[in-house]
Amino acid sequence: MTNHQISVLTPAECSAAQLRQFHELVISGGQVQADGLVERIASAALLAFAYSGEELAGVASVKQQKRNYVTGVFLKAKVPRLAEKYLFEIGYAVTHENFRRRGISRELIGALISHKPGTQFYATTKNDGMRDLLTRSGFKKTGNSWLNVNEETLDLYTN
Repeated sequence: MTNHQISVLTPAECSAAQLRQFHELVISGGQVQADGLVERIASAALLAFAYSGEELAGVASVKQQKRNYVTGVFLKAKVPRLAEKYLFEIGYAVTHENFRRRGISRELIGALISHKPGTQFYATTKNDGMRDLLTRSGFKKTGNSWLNVNEETLDLYTN
């Protein structure tokens, strides 16, 4: 395992360079819609960065989604009654390809969760690696899978 430094900041505490690097790494992961991503990152509750020396090795975030979005996610998973318990979504977890398989994303998620003790988190994913990571991070699959507009299978995880 490589030594790396984790920092957790609000978007307002980040420099323009940090926000740009976060955005670029998330885009490189190929799992999110690029349109509006800059604004979505800026509206996150927390951003986590993992550095190996001067290099950005990984990122993750706590997203504070609009209530109608959260309700929609839980409705698609066929567990709408649970939506009111969840305000924060873990997302944008991407590790640079040169640093994968070293536990960085798991450590980033742990750091984010520790910054909001007692908070219930949820996450959605279409990626098998992320499903495994969420399970190893204490999340469990909740409700039913559903198809997104691209016919990809999404799952809801809660902690």
